Amino acid sequence: MAILAWTRIADRSLRRYLSSWLLCLGCLAAAPFYRAEVLSPNWLWLQTLVYTGANLLVLSSTLLAWRLFEDQPRLPGWAFWPGLAGQLIDSYDFHVSAAGNWPNSDGLILIFETLPQLIKLAYVVAIIVAIVRSLRVDLLRGRFRLRYLALLAGALIGVEMLLLENLVGIYTRLPYDPAGFHLLWQLGLALWLGLRMLDVNKQVDQDYALADSESLPSYPRIQWSAKLEQLRPLMEEQAVYRDPGLSVDSLAARLQMPAYRLRQLINGELGYRNFNVFLNDHRIAAAARDLADTERDHLPILTIAMDVGFGSLAPFNRAFKERLGQTPSEYRAERRRERERSGTP
Repeated sequence: MAILAWTRIADRSLRRYLSSWLLCLGCLAAAPFYRAEVLSPNWLWLQTLVYTGANLLVLSSTLLAWRLFEDQPRLPGWAFWPGLAGQLIDSYDFHVSAAGNWPNSDGLILIFETLPQLIKLAYVVAIIVAIVRSLRVDLLRGRFRLRYLALLAGALIGVEMLLLENLVGIYTRLPYDPAGFHLLWQLGLALWLGLRMLDVNKQVDQDYALADSESLPSYPRIQWSAKLEQLRPLMEEQAVYRDPGLSVDSLAARLQMPAYRLRQLINGELGYRNFNVFLNDHRIAAAARDLADTERDHLPILTIAMDVGFGSLAPFNRAFKERLGQTPSEYRAERRRERERSGTP
């Protein structure tokens, strides 16, 4: 089953990030091995290698979270280097400390033990940001629920490791073996992900197909084409996207339908995975028309950005360049040159 689910992942970057995450998870499950007594130099090198893989779990989890929840197929190179540098320091500390009294000064402790942990903490914050930041605008129902499951699982595991093991475990003997407990939840999490969540995008199609079925008897059957015909005038004629506070809930209220069904409508009928992307496509199209309009040529770009629904200039510039490959200033200047060449006033 896991192999079949794995083969359904068409996205190579997602498969690559997921492979790295599962490998690091397996190394973490081998914690009893790299914590065992050092028997030989070769044994220590092998322990260090497994220890390194286990502690790269935070970095691999961050990359996977941003790939899953932020729809970024390729993260910038700088996202890797702090985690890799911090882990290099941490692994060196692990290897050297096994042979003697190391680190043996406050400065070395700060560099080789405290600094790597602070870097890991920064990546943990990045994971939380990736899960929470676009929660309200996610149009994929399966991924929407996965965010809550990820937060719940992370909270439970964090409480167990930080409170029970690192605090309670210092003063009293725990009624269970922490290493065995880690092995169980790590392998269980990997199995669950492999069988259930590898094809999170396909799960959305299943949800969408069931939207008109009798499995949802609390709401009347919805004619998706009719609702789509109601949505288009709101966006194209009434231009509700110009409202900077427009949300899934407020747009669903205008259409008199549950918010989760509006998510299904925009995703299933229009192919969008994120509500903000859906809004920004309409906003950027309107801004492009304004920037090319000779009657609005005197308006500052900030005014046009605010008029189409953006709250500030920076996100407008970023979204505009992502979609049209030019900044708003470059786009306006090119339209002016085209008018000059054609003799259009």
